[in-house]
Amino acid sequence: KDFPELLEGLKKGDEQAFDYLFTTHYAALCRFARAFTGSGSSAEDIVQEVFVHIWEKGLRLDKGK
Repeated sequence: KDFPELLEGLKKGDEQAFDYLFTTHYAALCRFARAFTGSGSSAEDIVQEVFVHIWEKGLRLDKGK
């Protein structure tokens, strides 16, 4: 998927776009969060909360606001 298509899908609550985002970025985001938390389980909790928020609330991006 190209990035604009992925963003549009996420904004519309497209399950395939969400699944693609989750499967392709979850592990890297957990590693990134672990660098700040020092804990694998805390990092996973944070990343999971972000994905739950994206799924429940949709993706909202403000350009320059």
